[in-house]
Amino acid sequence: MANQKQIAALRKDLHGEVDRIKRDYSPLKIDNAFVVWFAEAYILGDRGRAKDGVIGGPGDKTVDAVYVDERNRIIHLVQGKYHQVAASDDADVYKFANRARDFWNLDFDEELKRAGPGARKKLQEAHKLLHGSAKNPFEIKMYFATTGKVSANCKTKAKQIAAGSGRTRLEVLDQQAILAQFKEWLEGSSPPLGELDISVDGPQTLIYQEDTLQGWIFTTTSQEVHRLHKLAGERLFAKNVRGYLGSDGSINKAISDTARNKPDLFWFLNNGITIVANHVEKHDSGKRVWIRMTNPQVVNGQQTVRTLADAGRNTARVLVRVIRLEQQNATEGIVGLVGEVVRATNRQNAIKAADLMANDAEQVRIEREFRKLNYAYERKRQDSKEFSEKAFKHQKVRKEDLANALSATILGPHTVRRTAQWEEKYPCLFSRPTTDYLVRWWASRQVAHVEAVPIEARWVVLASLWNWSDSPVRSALSREADRQAFLRACQNQDSTILRPLDAAAKQLYICSKAVYLKGKKDFSEDVKRSGKPFKVLTPDAFFRREYVGGEVTSAARKDARRKNRITSLLKKFRAKLEDSL
Repeated sequence: MANQKQIAALRKDLHGEVDRIKRDYSPLKIDNAFVVWFAEAYILGDRGRAKDGVIGGPGDKTVDAVYVDERNRIIHLVQGKYHQVAASDDADVYKFANRARDFWNLDFDEELKRAGPGARKKLQEAHKLLHGSAKNPFEIKMYFATTGKVSANCKTKAKQIAAGSGRTRLEVLDQQAILAQFKEWLEGSSPPLGELDISVDGPQTLIYQEDTLQGWIFTTTSQEVHRLHKLAGERLFAKNVRGYLGSDGSINKAISDTARNKPDLFWFLNNGITIVANHVEKHDSGKRVWIRMTNPQVVNGQQTVRTLADAGRNTARVLVRVIRLEQQNATEGIVGLVGEVVRATNRQNAIKAADLMANDAEQVRIEREFRKLNYAYERKRQDSKEFSEKAFKHQKVRKEDLANALSATILGPHTVRRTAQWEEKYPCLFSRPTTDYLVRWWASRQVAHVEAVPIEARWVVLASLWNWSDSPVRSALSREADRQAFLRACQNQDSTILRPLDAAAKQLYICSKAVYLKGKKDFSEDVKRSGKPFKVLTPDAFFRREYVGGEVTSAARKDARRKNRITSLLKKFRAKLEDSL
């Protein structure tokens, strides 16, 4: 269960996000800023569209936002209450539930006489759609979202009131549910999927319960797995630590081959699928048995699901395990029970330390913020072709490349490509402004393009430039305006700004090569003296040594001419950068 410290931290972060929305969309009021976040996180997945639907204000008729889903024939109505201190909202919930009657009343214009002009137009459009003559009619889905409290009795009665008005469903999300959803949003698992069914192949299901946890184990068909993926799409894997690794890998080829050619053995040879869901129910019509899941998430078995979806029709049977999560566990998010399930069920198939951090809140934030700046961040390891399709015209940034740039400039070049980046050193690396991440990543790319040298030497040169004592690159990029200017220069490959930096990097590459040749010679002599079998010290192995970064910098500084040249170039780089502001 989430402790009070975790809950307090979630409240603080939620308030911070709502304040940020209020600032970004000034003069939006705080209640409406909360509605924007809620609609983005729970309904739409898009902040711009969430803002466009807001009508809250004088004369809003207890409806703060309206969103029309033409595809699924749903009109979403939102009422939000944002409290800094928890308060009871039972009375407002009943008032909102009763509003459903007005939408099903043909004489709606009379009700809207006192509505504000913006609210009146959107509410009239919604009412017109509800009473249209389409064969597939619209329904209403109402959401009362509050950071206050709502009694269980009020939730039950209000849902009954709303449902009695017509094709209407009401969801009431109080403080606990809102914090759980905020945690989902932080971890990139929103908006949630609704209710989805999966058929059981045969009547047999095994149910296991421990305290408040429940689990179901059953068999389903390959075609049913394919249908579930078709309905839910990629949102089915939001909590998974990896993306789809493609059809060319040996494991996914084996899955496909078994499904096509040995379907009778598939159940025995495949590990199956593990799903977590907020609510789970078993249904039995006498002719068919199915499991109904609310917001199902495949946390293990994505490769199986995706491969079966591409394998064509077959008769394979699949083992499925579904775990129902209590709301308190959902509040804990990826660090609680969900995280334990994800980690425990994803250890078998080459899971890396970086994979297990894919759903960390900071990784999700980086992905969101990068996207706003036209960068596609590969938060989850996946097939390169699939990532390229998702990235489209955005600049692609691999998570590992960013981590290496951070490690080189913060901890030293010998720390790149280490598991510690994603474990004990993670808080030190991943806790900085968005542009700070980007300038370090771009600097590593810029340095790499200067000379065709061993890849590990790149990190040595980058670290030396970043921390050059006379005119460090880090100082030139310490201000937000400077970082923005550097990003523009890199994106446009502005040689006026970048040429001095490239030239300084070249000087350090020349120096690093000399240091390596000396180190290689010393190593060969040591091996010869020891009588051990002959062994060559490769450039990559040499530049990964802890002391080498210091040796290269020291060698460059001992050569007065080279030292002055590098210092002069870095000062020129800074001057050109400032001139561009």
